[in-house]
Amino acid sequence: MNESKPNQAEPPMSEEARRPPTPMRRLPRVLKVVAIAAGGTGLFVLVNGMLTPTMGAQRSTRLQWEQRQQDIDQAIAKADQVQP
Repeated sequence: MNESKPNQAEPPMSEEARRPPTPMRRLPRVLKVVAIAAGGTGLFVLVNGMLTPTMGAQRSTRLQWEQRQQDIDQAIAKADQVQP
């Protein structure tokens, strides 16, 4: 069924096929450490930048807080006027 023919000749090998495979170059440990540190620093900067509110957002929050304080002060002043 799946019998191979023993007398069948193999095709000739090219020069590249005859050469033994070259081992892959490994990066020195220092380069790996530097790459990991740089990646971690970049990730930290990105996450930190996303979590930090912009100056406009800080100003807006401060104005909202001042508006609330004014509303509270007005409510207190009104309550004092109503009560004799």
